[in-house]
Amino acid sequence: MKKQLLSLSFLLLSVSIFAQKQQIFTVSGGYSWANVFASNYDVTADYDITGTGWRINGLYELNPNEGPMAWGLALGYISVSGEYTNMDTTTTVTVGTIPVYLAPKYMFGQNNLKGFVKAMAGMQFANIEYDGPKGNLTSDDFGFYGGGGVGILYFIRENVFLNLEYEFGYMSNSYYRDGIMQSAMGGVGIKF
Repeated sequence: MKKQLLSLSFLLLSVSIFAQKQQIFTVSGGYSWANVFASNYDVTADYDITGTGWRINGLYELNPNEGPMAWGLALGYISVSGEYTNMDTTTTVTVGTIPVYLAPKYMFGQNNLKGFVKAMAGMQFANIEYDGPKGNLTSDDFGFYGGGGVGILYFIRENVFLNLEYEFGYMSNSYYRDGIMQSAMGGVGIKF
């Protein structure tokens, strides 16, 4: 009887703790840019290519007691591409990256408009494709993904909001010249 009572107590405590956590889901997308490394394809030269492209991101967060801190897990896809010319031939470099990271967020503000700052730490998987006069070359890599971001949430209803944010990330793989990825995104989210 004591074991059953203790088990029931833990179950009720777990349910009450879970019930105090608000859940938030946000889907966003936008524009991304980074310096892409091109000398893997053409070893005779080193080109400075600014890759631009798009990004889509999903973020699931827990917000204990509806306080200022939220703890999130994000999964997304980033695609950037750029071109360089060598002796009248053009090569296109395209990099696709899947970042998976933890994203603690601090929110501030009142009523319908809230600002936030966030940190990011996790990993990313990348694929690079060179398409030019020497043919098509592809390769894969992975590494660390981390950084921070700022943004605003505008609540159009009590549980529905619009999201606007800027994210500055660092990626440790050989396809990005300086490892810096920047994104400007907008999206929509729900609280439940």
